[in-house]
Amino acid sequence: MNSLEIRNGINHLNDSDPVLKRIISHAQLCSLKPRKNYYPSLIQSIISQQLSVKAGESIYKQFSAYFGKNVSPVHVAATPVEKLREFGLSNAKAIYVKDLSEKILSN
Repeated sequence: MNSLEIRNGINHLNDSDPVLKRIISHAQLCSLKPRKNYYPSLIQSIISQQLSVKAGESIYKQFSAYFGKNVSPVHVAATPVEKLREFGLSNAKAIYVKDLSEKILSN
């Protein structure tokens, strides 16, 4: 979405709903910028799911130490599940991470 589309959406909400208009008048525009590559974040989410923050960070740290800062689906897809398990991933998560990588590559 570009800034004109966002502005048009805000104007539409302001015109359509007086309650939202009051809320919007107190809110600031979102300043988050989209990322170019969501793959590392998605991998980190899979790894951290249903774990403590500390455990998820520890496993992802080992994972990214092996693959480097630019984790890529090419390298992960080529890695055996057994190797992924060595970082602390469960068998299911290792399969999910590998499957996600393969699906991205086969787009």
